[in-house]
Amino acid sequence: MPILAAILFVGAVAMAEPPVSGGDGPGIDSSLTIPENLLRPIPRSGAIGPMPGADPSLTASRLSRSSASRRAEEELRSVRRRWLGSRRDPELRAEGLRRLREFTEPTALLPMHAVMRREGDDVRLAMLDHFAALGSPGQAALAYIAIHESDPDLRGEALRRLQQPADPGALAMLDEALRSRTHAVVNQAGFVAGHLQALQAIPHLIFAQVAADDVPESGDLAWIAIGSQISYVADLVPVVGNGVAAFQPIPGVIMEGVVLQVQDAVVYSYRVEVHRSLVAMTSGVPGTPAESMGYDPRRWFAWFNETYVPGNLARLETERAVEQAAAAHRERSVDDDALP
Repeated sequence: MPILAAILFVGAVAMAEPPVSGGDGPGIDSSLTIPENLLRPIPRSGAIGPMPGADPSLTASRLSRSSASRRAEEELRSVRRRWLGSRRDPELRAEGLRRLREFTEPTALLPMHAVMRREGDDVRLAMLDHFAALGSPGQAALAYIAIHESDPDLRGEALRRLQQPADPGALAMLDEALRSRTHAVVNQAGFVAGHLQALQAIPHLIFAQVAADDVPESGDLAWIAIGSQISYVADLVPVVGNGVAAFQPIPGVIMEGVVLQVQDAVVYSYRVEVHRSLVAMTSGVPGTPAESMGYDPRRWFAWFNETYVPGNLARLETERAVEQAAAAHRERSVDDDALP
């Protein structure tokens, strides 16, 4: 008896079909403090667009696949072998650290992490300090380490060096990581977004809270039998001896009851860190029942379009009115000072 299941699939940033209408919204002044994507409703269909302010040239996929990054990795391995291999010679290690600071191209930073991540703390911390001094490319590399690194100590040191508000390089890494199919990557990206208070990530976090994993098709995944077995004589085998004849019974078994076959399934993964960051970044909004919405993307979608965006637009109009009043007051003050 096969089971037919209706499955709602919510990918890292895949859009569900929400029961509310979207729109493009009014014209947005990109110079304002409210991120642009928080002033427009999420559309009914299609993927979520890139985070405002993110630099698409600083994503991990672009930085790590170039020929320049492969050349940089070879050079960095040579530096490690020649200058950083001896832990007892401080002069050699100092020269190696100086040579590391010569790698300033964006395509060399992720290879530097890959090559140096298991070196001593002096090398690793010097690498992170080097990244912190390189502007957006360095912030992108720090965000990559804070998201993808397995060593919690190195991850924490990278997180400590990330700037607030989030830099375009860090936003690019967050944008890409929140679209990942790897739950650990998305979870850690959600944590970093919360740490940086990257409000641009709110739409991405809404649809990254829950993901459904496909189960490979390989016949019945499981079965459950509820019933009783009744034995009976299915056949007789004659047994003949000297002056003796008999029959050997062959028993059979009848199953009476119900067999439940599981032929398809879906596994939902609830990304706790993503949810926590989303709740933390939205709990201060008036009228936001963040905790009660749980992990339901449809409820979050409706709240974003019907409550959050209108509230941001109202706040925007208030800020504009205050700014206009302040500008008019400044003009009047100048005019008064100019009077004889």
